Amino acid sequence: MTAYLVVRAGGAPYGLPLGDVLEVLEAPEVVPVPGAHPAVRGVSPVHGRLLPRVDLGALLTGRGPDGGAPPTIVVVRGAGRTVAFEVEGVDLAMQDAVRPRPDEWEGPGAVGAARQGGERVPLREVGGLLARLDTPPEPR
Repeated sequence: MTAYLVVRAGGAPYGLPLGDVLEVLEAPEVVPVPGAHPAVRGVSPVHGRLLPRVDLGALLTGRGPDGGAPPTIVVVRGAGRTVAFEVEGVDLAMQDAVRPRPDEWEGPGAVGAARQGGERVPLREVGGLLARLDTPPEPR
């Protein structure tokens, strides 16, 4: 059994492995970075380091960020990188057996599903999510 932090991004819940979460913070200022992946809003200072600030909802959908920056970041480490995922909110951490991923839940880092309060929550692997930053988005 693995523990997951449940975050809300793009209006939907997602589980991130708790072992990959370094901290949850109020979002600091963001400085845009020209030419970055569309899901990257820019960089933000976190404990004296500039971290890429990635809109998790945009990364999952393959679109650019919608509207203003969300109020919360989740600093994660995976695949040798540290980034700040922008999320709309953070729910409680959950611990549940990983169930098979439904076929309709494709996308970056999809590893399975868990239950939280009667709701199925897609579980994502941080390294798989971050690998998407290395792939240019498909034209729409």
